[in-house]
Amino acid sequence: MTPLSASLFGVMLVGIISGFASIILVVYSTDHGAARIARWWSRSPRLGKDRAFRRRIAWALSPHKLTMALPLLVPLLFPWYLLALLGESFAWFVLGHYASYALGILLLYPLFLRKFLGHFRQELAMHAVRKLAKIGDNAFAEALLVKAAQSSEPLMRIVATEGLQNLGTPAGNAALDKLCGDRQTQVSLAACAAAGRLYRVLSGKHVMPLEPLEKLLREFDLWQEKQRNNPRHEPEETRTKIAQIEREIEQILHSQFILRRAFPDLYCKRCHDFAEQKAHADWRWVRCKVCHEAKDLRAGISQVVGQIGGAQPWEIDGQVLRVSLWDATSRSLIPGVVHSLEVIGGRDLDYDWALSAVMEMLRNRSQFVPIQLIDAPALSANSGHLLKDYLAERR
Repeated sequence: MTPLSASLFGVMLVGIISGFASIILVVYSTDHGAARIARWWSRSPRLGKDRAFRRRIAWALSPHKLTMALPLLVPLLFPWYLLALLGESFAWFVLGHYASYALGILLLYPLFLRKFLGHFRQELAMHAVRKLAKIGDNAFAEALLVKAAQSSEPLMRIVATEGLQNLGTPAGNAALDKLCGDRQTQVSLAACAAAGRLYRVLSGKHVMPLEPLEKLLREFDLWQEKQRNNPRHEPEETRTKIAQIEREIEQILHSQFILRRAFPDLYCKRCHDFAEQKAHADWRWVRCKVCHEAKDLRAGISQVVGQIGGAQPWEIDGQVLRVSLWDATSRSLIPGVVHSLEVIGGRDLDYDWALSAVMEMLRNRSQFVPIQLIDAPALSANSGHLLKDYLAERR
């Protein structure tokens, strides 16, 4: 072997070694960095409004297997081929690099690389469905998830169950029920568990308390900060802790499924006030403006009529709630936010006192609502003047 050919062979050998090193990079990225890559891939500065974000989500949940090839492209991002322009020796290096990389992928794929790539794809798809649940676009989510539920791959059908439990549409529920009878036991079990969680929250009877949420969000921010400060050497403890906190947060918020869908038509039975929506990162939840809890919120209430002398303390007719603002037994005010007021005669109570207290409460809250007198309630002339003054302020 001539010195020249030996030199070229040596350069090519270095290229071969670098090609195999690239395969090690692929294995490392898919095994240790799958969650990190998935978080980066599914990020969006404006959740649900970014078209590029929606395209990434759709691609991650598509039935084709090209998603699995994403880590294989990472080493190709380095433009080794440009070295061939520098001379013959570099061309041999490039040839050795790409030849060993391609051959190594073909040899190692059936042995263990397929498993790593499948894990990466599952991580990516799982992050996609979790982000999908937070967009709030049911039509967009339904199209992707129903299609994933019909995939020939068990992996994608399992991923679909995770997303369908956060959808709750008729077509989504039908797809989830169908997956409960899937021929693959793992898919069937995942679907049945997801259906159980969905139907539990659809009942609206299992809303979890929000008290632990504030602490969980603070912990999440602290661990996220640790992760940002050391992005290259993210310990397993950090990933595990963040995933655990995310699950606990999402469990609380998932219990509000019906309430979040009904917002802003939510009214607190305990505090007699409407709900507010809160946000942290890309999570959204609802709570009462007064008690900051959600367990006493009632969905589907868009109009509230306050009553003095009503037959029932709390009565719902369609989307209209009639609620008593005066307790005749204790002769005390029941504060509340209302859109109108009805004073109903024929009851054994002091109408002057009750009306004066209710109007004072409304005035202090800058609530000037229409007042209707029903069945001629017994009011003094002074109450009549107070009523006129209040209605004049409303105008």
